[in-house]
Amino acid sequence: MLVRESPTPCFMLNGRRQVLLFNHGCELATGWAGEDVLGQRAEHVTEGDPHTVAAVLAVLVAPPSVWHGEPARQPVDLPHRTGEPQPRLIHFWPILDEDQITVAAVLGCILTVPPPAESEPLTVAQQLHAELAALRNSLRKTYGEKNVIARAPVMQRVLQQVRVAQGTTAPVLLTGPAGTGKEHFARMIHYGSAAGRRPFVPFDCRMTPSFEIKRVLRQIREEPRGTADSPLRPGALYFADIDAAPTDVQERIAELLMPDEDSLGVRVLAGTTAVLTPLVADEQFLPELWHRLQVLTIALPLLSERLDDLGPLAQFFLEEHNRGSERQVAGFSEAAWEQLRRYPWPGNLDELQRVITAAHGNATGAEILPEHLPLGFHSGADAFTLGPPQRPQPVPLDALLEQVEREQIELAIATAKGHMTRAAELLQIPRARLYRRMQQLGLETGDERS
Repeated sequence: MLVRESPTPCFMLNGRRQVLLFNHGCELATGWAGEDVLGQRAEHVTEGDPHTVAAVLAVLVAPPSVWHGEPARQPVDLPHRTGEPQPRLIHFWPILDEDQITVAAVLGCILTVPPPAESEPLTVAQQLHAELAALRNSLRKTYGEKNVIARAPVMQRVLQQVRVAQGTTAPVLLTGPAGTGKEHFARMIHYGSAAGRRPFVPFDCRMTPSFEIKRVLRQIREEPRGTADSPLRPGALYFADIDAAPTDVQERIAELLMPDEDSLGVRVLAGTTAVLTPLVADEQFLPELWHRLQVLTIALPLLSERLDDLGPLAQFFLEEHNRGSERQVAGFSEAAWEQLRRYPWPGNLDELQRVITAAHGNATGAEILPEHLPLGFHSGADAFTLGPPQRPQPVPLDALLEQVEREQIELAIATAKGHMTRAAELLQIPRARLYRRMQQLGLETGDERS
């Protein structure tokens, strides 16, 4: 009863990370009542919105060492239901079972942050988790975005362009190599715009049959104008790899972008990995469509051009796999993180997500170790470490021929078990020439064996 009513924030988790205790102090510190939190499971994730119960649960997760019987403390930004997160320090203590070995529960107390001199150095896992939480909070405040990770300067410029695009109805062309997140940003533009309550309809121009795309475009044009604001009507059409669309499909899309079609109320967003200018010059891409699409162009960078985002992105993908999972992986070991940091990521965000997904599935503990990274990653890392094959350099021809001749003579003699006549026959030269050449090469002639 004393702990339950204490103004000092204390909580308790059972072995399944469910909240058993959330005392009066926790209620005051977070703005959430105990009944909102009790019984819920704390997961090692980072929430984009700090004004949720899930955000509170995320900071209650004990470090892995506590579940192995070691007390620990961890700095956090404690969320509040109506206010801004506040820096706090959580002390965790393991509570052992009757066998004095198994950790049955964890008790936590939330205290004010001590002076910097008393702070313990963070592990790689703790550092990346803290960076991700701080970055998501900053992006939420600045851009209102909860599901984007962007710290690098080049990505800050992309977010500024996204914000401009969200305030218009103009078509948008997203460019960049495969795997850089073009569709993700197209969705962000649509759902952050005035038409965001209406459906976002994607098409893959390499895979979707032409007749299906034309059917949807025809249906939009034939519907009465008064239905433009219907919540069932598409608010945006996204054409991935639009450069692969056949000419007749390009013509239909261009017609949708004509000025007198504004009343249709459907926005066009497109993505491409190609540079369209030479395709227009070669008459492989419709000039009218190109001119109408390039009103607002957003170029997405390679992952290797935004390495400041690599750590938060890797931690984000990892924590997303913790949601609803019995397996909770806190982060990366120093050795694993060093390998991820040095890899060039030719497949960009898509490759990073695949690697983290596989590593989370392979993990056997609370951290990703180098051996948990998938085989394909290691093979790719080795290939980049070795670099391209070296071109052979010419060597002096006389020395090379002399080496080859010596090796072949020694092989013939060994094969013939010392019988020089037989060795000469194997080399298809007279025995006298064999003796003479052996003397020139400095080889021991010995005696002819019988």
